[in-house]
Amino acid sequence: MLIAVAVLVGVSAVLAVSPRGWQEQPSQAGPGAGAAAGRARRLTWLLLALGAVGAVALLMENSVEQWGAIHLVQQLGTGPLLASCGPAAYMAGLSAGRMLAQWQGQRLSDQSLVSIGGVVGGVGLAVAAAAWNIPWTLAGYAVAGVGLAPVVPTLLAAVGRGVGPGRRARAISTVTTVSYAGFLCSPPLVGTLAGAVGLPSALGVVALGGVLVAAGGQVVRIHGAQTSQRERR
Repeated sequence: MLIAVAVLVGVSAVLAVSPRGWQEQPSQAGPGAGAAAGRARRLTWLLLALGAVGAVALLMENSVEQWGAIHLVQQLGTGPLLASCGPAAYMAGLSAGRMLAQWQGQRLSDQSLVSIGGVVGGVGLAVAAAAWNIPWTLAGYAVAGVGLAPVVPTLLAAVGRGVGPGRRARAISTVTTVSYAGFLCSPPLVGTLAGAVGLPSALGVVALGGVLVAAGGQVVRIHGAQTSQRERR
């Protein structure tokens, strides 16, 4: 079943990327045609890079949803009820983080929201992976949820602002498709790592993804700069 879903995601990713690149209007022959094509290629790569940042964030998210309860059982010997509190704590943090971003997110730039979210999410997941005790592990999951909460919505909002109405649906669908590839790959990837080095170490490796998400804030900054340049033309 997962293989079939993976194939469908791959096909939809290919179909979502326009072979003409990310353009506001058809390019016309003339002295500026080459420059316009170059800008379109750069913007297409930016779009895919934003999707890759989202993929890392969703990989981290799904690692908690799929493995958080198992981690509590294996490392801390919890029963089913306490084990279920791991993913629940993460989702509670995720909900709180998104409400907080909706309420106060305008105080920060898109770059800051993504970078800070990556750092906080990575730290929270690292604390949970250490499994010192049940309260610390649950707190780590909750902090990870708060940190990662605004990342993907911020990426999609930035993409939506950066394209015209005629390209917006395709641009957002491209970023969404690439992002959810990370969500799909998370269970087998974490399972493979857990089989090789143990589940705590596997979750610790996933926590390092927060560094990549934080660095992805620079991609958001570059995307915003490209948008500003187009608006000034």
